[in-house]
Amino acid sequence: MGKVGLISLFLLLNTYISPLYSANNPSVTFTKENDGTHTFLIDFKFSYHGNIDNALKKLTNFENLKDLNPTIKDSYVEKSSLDVYFVRSKFRDCVLFICRNISMLEKVTYSCSTSIKCKIYSAVVSEDNNDIKSGKTSWDLFYLDNKTEITYSSKINIFIEAPDFLGEKFIVNS
Repeated sequence: MGKVGLISLFLLLNTYISPLYSANNPSVTFTKENDGTHTFLIDFKFSYHGNIDNALKKLTNFENLKDLNPTIKDSYVEKSSLDVYFVRSKFRDCVLFICRNISMLEKVTYSCSTSIKCKIYSAVVSEDNNDIKSGKTSWDLFYLDNKTEITYSSKINIFIEAPDFLGEKFIVNS
């Protein structure tokens, strides 16, 4: 975000989403595409031991995304209409002694098709001052056996003025 963004954004779960996920380590897949772009694929799945309504509230609490990911320093809704939210997120990541601020604006929507299935979608809004140039994220929530299974999938294209190995580390740390 995702979130969402949440994001986000935004994803080492043992540290960043500890209030939300189960004690079992989630499986995180992080891949950089080999097409010469700065495109990254991020996928993970985890369980939230609570109902789907509470999980959805945590993931869509756009003003407090830093509670899910401490690299998020600020997040807020710039504007909203009906079920569409434009969420600005600002991250601060450090690799060794080099720190970088990363910002993005996302268009976020979410809906529940039943009382046991919800989906959150987000897409990066293209802006000149965004470090993340484009991207799409989805969070799938499914309630079963007194827990909510959450699947995150994201494809983002980022531009960071840093050598490739540092840029990739900034993404992994976020």
